[in-house]
Amino acid sequence: MALILKWAFSNNKSVVERAKKIGNEDEYGLLKVAASPKNHIEGEMLRQKLLSVGIKASLSQTKTGPKILVFEKDLKIAKATLNS
Repeated sequence: MALILKWAFSNNKSVVERAKKIGNEDEYGLLKVAASPKNHIEGEMLRQKLLSVGIKASLSQTKTGPKILVFEKDLKIAKATLNS
């Protein structure tokens, strides 16, 4: 019985975390680059500014440096917000 339960509920995933893969700007699916901050501190400040006006944003490390990523429908508003 124990073997059947172990087999049935196993997810075949390792408990060791995989190394993070850093990609290009165009490898983030529906997300588009709204800003290219100089470092992660500046990037987090910009991300918080977008969150304060209701725009979902993420800060990711790409091969060309940190980027603020937003959905394409929010891209114009995000850029306008960050430029103000």
